[in-house]
Amino acid sequence: ALLNEFSATCSDVVHAAGGRVVKFIGDEVMWVAPTPDALVQVAVDLVEHPRAREAHLQVRAGLDFGTVLAISGDYFGNPVNLAARLVSAAGPGRILMSAALRAALPDRPAVMQEPLTLKGFDEPVPAYALS
Repeated sequence: ALLNEFSATCSDVVHAAGGRVVKFIGDEVMWVAPTPDALVQVAVDLVEHPRAREAHLQVRAGLDFGTVLAISGDYFGNPVNLAARLVSAAGPGRILMSAALRAALPDRPAVMQEPLTLKGFDEPVPAYALS
C-alpha cells in the first residue's frame, strides 16, 4: 500500500514540474524533465516529501541531464546510465548529480564529491551532492 501511495505521489510531483514518468522499476522511478531546474526540483520534492519522511522511506536520487534516445516511451543513453549509477551511490536522503547537470545549474548549491568508480564507466566520475 505504501509503495502504491508513493508511486502515485511520484507521478504527481513529476507531472507538476512538467516532467513525465518513464517507468517504475521496483521501488525506483525514472522520469524525464524539460529543464535542468525541473529535473532537480522533482528530486528535491521527492527526497524531502513529508509522507516519505513520515514513513521512513530512504528516498535518494541520481541525476544527469543530456541528450538521450527515446524509443517506444523509454529512454536510452549515457545520461540514463549515469543517473542510474548515481542513485545507487547516493545515500538515503541525498541527491547526487553529474558534472553536466552541475554545469547547467551553476547557481544551485552543491558540493563536489570524490570522483566515483561506477559500473560501466572506465574512469572515475565526478559527482556533486545537492546541499
